[in-house]
Amino acid sequence: MIDWPRFAEIVRSHQRFLLVSHVRPDCDALGSELGMAGVLEALGKTVRIVNGQATPPNLAFIDPARRIGVIGQTVQPAELAGIQVLMILDTSAWAQLGPMSGPFQARRSSSIITRAPTILAPSCSRTSRPRRPGGWLSKRPRRWA
Repeated sequence: MIDWPRFAEIVRSHQRFLLVSHVRPDCDALGSELGMAGVLEALGKTVRIVNGQATPPNLAFIDPARRIGVIGQTVQPAELAGIQVLMILDTSAWAQLGPMSGPFQARRSSSIITRAPTILAPSCSRTSRPRRPGGWLSKRPRRWA
């Protein structure tokens, strides 16, 4: 079961969100990011979308405003310092984030947890992997065996 009240509280209590997805982004990853950005912005939140790899040319039509950035190319890690919530969409494995995993994976193990962003990692809905009750809201993504 998804803990919707917890999700709503995280969204309500934070202002700056970073949305990321897996390397070799596909339509469901890009659409998830753009759709969630629209919802968060409708709530008055500040949203950045940054991936580890660029949107493939054949999928550029999905992002006509070119708002999806690429870490190390159009966005530098230092520009993401003020992020309060990192929302990982369409994957739950750090390895699948590619270059985007570095800046946040290091912070998740830091002892200074007050500066680390809250990390939301919904499980990929197209797999048959089990979900722990409420397990999609966590301080770090889970990898299922």
